[in-house]
Amino acid sequence: MATNWQHKQDIINTPNPNHGGKYGYIPHKVFFDEIEEKLDKKGYSIIDDRIMTTKNNQIIAGNYLIKGDDSEMYPAITFTNSLNKMRKAEIWGSSLVLVCRNGMTRGFSKYSRKHLGENALPDFRKHIEIVINDLDNEFEKLKINREELKTKEIDKKVINQLIGDMYIQESLLTETQLSLIKKESKVSTDFKEMNAWSFYNWCTQALRDQNHALNYDKSHI
Repeated sequence: MATNWQHKQDIINTPNPNHGGKYGYIPHKVFFDEIEEKLDKKGYSIIDDRIMTTKNNQIIAGNYLIKGDDSEMYPAITFTNSLNKMRKAEIWGSSLVLVCRNGMTRGFSKYSRKHLGENALPDFRKHIEIVINDLDNEFEKLKINREELKTKEIDKKVINQLIGDMYIQESLLTETQLSLIKKESKVSTDFKEMNAWSFYNWCTQALRDQNHALNYDKSHI
């Protein structure tokens, strides 16, 4: 469901930070008005968005779903920002699976900028355009990744090993997310095949339902 106008205004109206020193302020407004404007100028149509916030709107994470011609997933622009120094300002090309809005990102086109120096905002604005200009190319690579995942058949033994590594070794999953993945593997009607693409979507469904603005991007990458 698209973020309503009032919610966006509340985020934009979050008081500006006053950290002093070399802090380079990158306002939340950039992630709404300017990204949307640049996408429109490039001829992209935003058909949905999702915005998450925490710490009284000090931290935001979200994505814009872009209209495309693939039957299974559409390109997207994903981003994070903070006003309290807890997260860098970041933007990257990604995609969303249409049937469930699960995210997919390769992590290679990501631009990350600390809130430092007088050039923080102009540098970030420049890279918004770079990421948008490369969106089609990045999406084509994600489609190739998707098809590769579909060709990799996996069995329950491999699935259990992967989940164990994600939970115990990598600390990527909570106990609640473990339960959600187990549920998805049994009841999902959209991802029934025993392949890596289904497994990926079981996991990202759990991340999508339980994710937090602080770790949305890191978990998906």
